[in-house]
Amino acid sequence: MKVLLFLFFLFATALSYAQDTGEFVDARDGHHYKTVKLGDTWWMAENLAFDAGEGTYLYDWRCIELEEEGRKYTWFAAMQGQKVEGARGVCPEGWRLPTKEDWKSLVEHLGGEKIAGRELKEGGASKMEVKIPGRRFSDGSFRVARSETHFWSSTSTGTEVAWALIVFKVLDQSKGYEYHKEYVKSVRCIKEE
Repeated sequence: MKVLLFLFFLFATALSYAQDTGEFVDARDGHHYKTVKLGDTWWMAENLAFDAGEGTYLYDWRCIELEEEGRKYTWFAAMQGQKVEGARGVCPEGWRLPTKEDWKSLVEHLGGEKIAGRELKEGGASKMEVKIPGRRFSDGSFRVARSETHFWSSTSTGTEVAWALIVFKVLDQSKGYEYHKEYVKSVRCIKEE
């Protein structure tokens, strides 16, 4: 009986997150992106891959392809000189960088910090398909490779730091933390309302 209840719970949870999916093409470079609607918000279901110039890095470690991981950006490159929360930044027209509150709302929608990471990762019910290749710093070094990945928000929390979401590989958790703006992280955009 416990097994049946557990399976029902998992199935019901997956259905509660399942939303519309779609696709769009970034007119700037022709790159195709999958999208997913979670709650009332459309999210990119893939990391941004646009080359924004200075402060933009390819994740070139262990032969990970651009199509698999996208690019990494310093916070400054992600923001493209804009200083307000919810700025378009490096995102395509009609899309913008998520704020800290956008990320926190998504995490709550997916069950809270303790389980949202599971739902965000590849195969998770959210269909966000987050891969965990690790992170690359702006000096080219890699740390905690293949154990977590980070996503910028447009929320600056100080002169030198901004808020980012962490998704862990072996934990079901996801949580936010402040990072130096020169670190490089992935970007997922959300559709402007």
